[in-house]
Amino acid sequence: MTQLIQLIYASSAVELFTKQQLVDLLHEARTHNKAAGITGMLLYRDGNFLQVLEGEAKAVDALYQGILKDPRHTNVLTISRREIESRIFHDWEMGFTTIEDEDIRKYPGFTDFLQKPFTPDYLAENPSRAGVFLETFRNDDYMR
Repeated sequence: MTQLIQLIYASSAVELFTKQQLVDLLHEARTHNKAAGITGMLLYRDGNFLQVLEGEAKAVDALYQGILKDPRHTNVLTISRREIESRIFHDWEMGFTTIEDEDIRKYPGFTDFLQKPFTPDYLAENPSRAGVFLETFRNDDYMR
């Protein structure tokens, strides 16, 4: 039986990404991840990334090693790496969104929690915050 894992990490961009750079990154991720059997979601806000990757351990770990070496990332923080029985993002090649203030305000029960940065340092203080961010955006149809 193949071991599935879920890996969540946060990082900061060395330089802010333009919208076109984000589109290019998403296309690159979807192409690679589909071929590697990796699913997940990527959030981007104010130069910071929060990503969940799911798939076979060997494929996810190889991708993550590439991310650690990617010169576009700095301050990479592994929030969690765990075995899973099934994927949460089972049919997502890679969900993606940029988080803007107008996006945040539309969520029922809006609080200023989502206005706080999700820099690696902020998430390191309490890693469960990463799960809250990801769960908040997981069900958005526009991310597929």
